[in-house]
Amino acid sequence: MRWKRRDTVAPHPTAIITEGSELDGKSSFNGTVILNGRAKGDVHATGTLIVGESAFIEAQLRAPVIVIAGHVVGNLTATERVEFRRSAHVVGDLEAPVFVIEAGAVFEGRTTRPTPEGPEKSDSTSSAG
Repeated sequence: MRWKRRDTVAPHPTAIITEGSELDGKSSFNGTVILNGRAKGDVHATGTLIVGESAFIEAQLRAPVIVIAGHVVGNLTATERVEFRRSAHVVGDLEAPVFVIEAGAVFEGRTTRPTPEGPEKSDSTSSAG
């Protein structure tokens, strides 16, 4: 019997921004979006927001789940979790209840974990690698 591996991210994206494409300004997506190009401004998704290895993002990112494998300069807000792959390079603050960082990823910023009473701040700056 052969087992199929299931990824933790949604398998069927509703939008794909390919390498060579650019977004500028406020962008909103319903469902899962994969960014492999460039973006500036504000990016919001109702599903999983995936920043590919070839992406360079200068924007505020908001989504339930954010997965970063490329370069991001800007703040991240996730209602479920944020994941940094080993190729990620992120400069900015993040707010999420769960934060996963793979060895080799670079993160320069502050973390905030939301609580029922309000945000709980961490005073440390993190970097892995």
